[in-house]
Amino acid sequence: MFSMDFPQYITKIGQYLLDSMMLLTGQRSYAIIAFAATALFVLKLLLEGMGDADVDVDVDVDGVDHSFTFVSLQSILSFLMGFGWIGVVGMSSNIHSAYVLIFSILGGCVCFALYVGLMFSARKLEKIPRVNLESTIGQVCTTYTRFQPNGQGKVRAKFNGKLSICDAENLTSEQIESFQSVRVVSVKDGILGVVKPTNDGDPKC
Repeated sequence: MFSMDFPQYITKIGQYLLDSMMLLTGQRSYAIIAFAATALFVLKLLLEGMGDADVDVDVDVDGVDHSFTFVSLQSILSFLMGFGWIGVVGMSSNIHSAYVLIFSILGGCVCFALYVGLMFSARKLEKIPRVNLESTIGQVCTTYTRFQPNGQGKVRAKFNGKLSICDAENLTSEQIESFQSVRVVSVKDGILGVVKPTNDGDPKC
């Protein structure tokens, strides 16, 4: 009986050792990818944080922004990080290697999409033009809120042909109601100093 089952035991042991070797090899491969991608990603962030003078020299050519592309070193590293770490977890959980590969690819795609989305949103914020508040001096605006004497509130001012809501301070000892005309006479710490206009015929915002 024992002699008949012995070859089967040898076969099972051999298969177990082979599966274990494949598991360790696969997990090691995923781990190498994960650690390498993470280290390079962090290093790239640190280098960018230090401010490379050559990064943004030719950002805008003929009005086109070339500083951001969907496929970049960072986005590829994001994919590899997701791919590697999910692979490590999957192989550690004794999931079939084929499923681990599928989940790793999906995880990498998710990380890639998240990074691209965050960078795209950041670029949009960077493209918002910085408003020169000094250009509002002399402008007649409309109060958006009620101003107590020497108090602060909001006004509607015009920048580059577009209306914006700005912080303002009433420089007079009189209360100013909302939706009233005021004139900007100064700018201090990003706050517009306003008074009641002396000429009601001035154009309003």
